[in-house]
Amino acid sequence: MKRSVILLFTLLGSCLGKVSTDTEYHRQLVVEGRIEAGGPAEVMLSENLPFLDVITEQTLEAAVVRYAKVTVTSDDGQSEILTGYYDRNYPTRFVYRSARLHGRTGGTYTLTVDYRGRTCMAVTTVPEPIPLRELRAEPVCDSLFTLQALFDDPPAKNAYFAECRTTDPGAYSPALMGVVDDSVLDNGGSVTLTVNRPLQYLKIKDYKQYFRPGETVDVRFSHISSPTFDFWSRLENEMLNAMNPVFPAYENLPSNIEGDARGIWSGYGSSYYRITMPQKNDCKETTVFPPA
Repeated sequence: MKRSVILLFTLLGSCLGKVSTDTEYHRQLVVEGRIEAGGPAEVMLSENLPFLDVITEQTLEAAVVRYAKVTVTSDDGQSEILTGYYDRNYPTRFVYRSARLHGRTGGTYTLTVDYRGRTCMAVTTVPEPIPLRELRAEPVCDSLFTLQALFDDPPAKNAYFAECRTTDPGAYSPALMGVVDDSVLDNGGSVTLTVNRPLQYLKIKDYKQYFRPGETVDVRFSHISSPTFDFWSRLENEMLNAMNPVFPAYENLPSNIEGDARGIWSGYGSSYYRITMPQKNDCKETTVFPPA
C-alpha cells in the first residue's frame, strides 16, 4: 500500500513528529472545500507529504497550494474562477473564495481544480438547514459549562455536523464527537447533541471539553450528506486513534474527489448561533434562540 501524510489543515499540526515508512510516496492534491446557502464557495488546497523522518511546521507550510486554478460551476449556469486570499483566520492561512457565486439550498455545484497539469473534480448539493430549537449552557464540575444543542430530526435519513469557535473572527473547528447520523439517533424525533470544545491536538494534555464562565462561543450547526458524514466521522476516528499507540492510524479517508486527489467538497445546510457562558456556575441554564 502506498502511504503518505494526508494534510487536512482543519487539523493542522496533528501530523508533527517522527514517522518513517518503506513504502512509495505518491504526490496528490488534498482538497477541503465547502459551500452553503447564501455563502461563497471556499476551498483550501495542499499537497500530501511522504512519511519523512521528521515533519515540521515549515514542511506543512510549504505544502499549501497557492497557485491552482479553482473553478466552481452551479446547476443554474453560473461559473466562477475563485480568487486566492491570504487569510490568517484559516488554518492554511490561504483560501480560495468566490466573489459572485453563492450557494442556495438544493443547488448542485461542481468543483474543478487544475494544478501542474493535473485536474480533479467533485460534485455536491447544498442540503436544507435543520435549525436548532435551543442551545443551552449547562453547569458541570469545576465551575465550567457544557453546551447542549436541541433539534428535531426529520424522519428521512440525515446526518449532522457541529463546529464551534471561541474567537471572532476565527475559523470554525469540528466539535469533538460533533458529527452524528441516524445510526445513533432516534430517527424522526427530538435530539440533544453535546457540543464539545474542538480538540487541539498540539495541546492534548491540557484539553477539556467544557467552556469557561463568561466565554462566548459561536456554533455552526450543519445538515450534511452521507459522504460528508463518512469523511468527517472517519477523520475524527483516525485522529483519535493516532494518539493511541495500540491503534495506529494510516488508512485512507473517504473522498468524493475524482482524479489524482483526495479530500472533501461538500455542501452544508448551516445555521449559526452565539451564546455567552454565565459569569458564574450557579446551576442555571442559559438558552439562546433563534440563530444569531
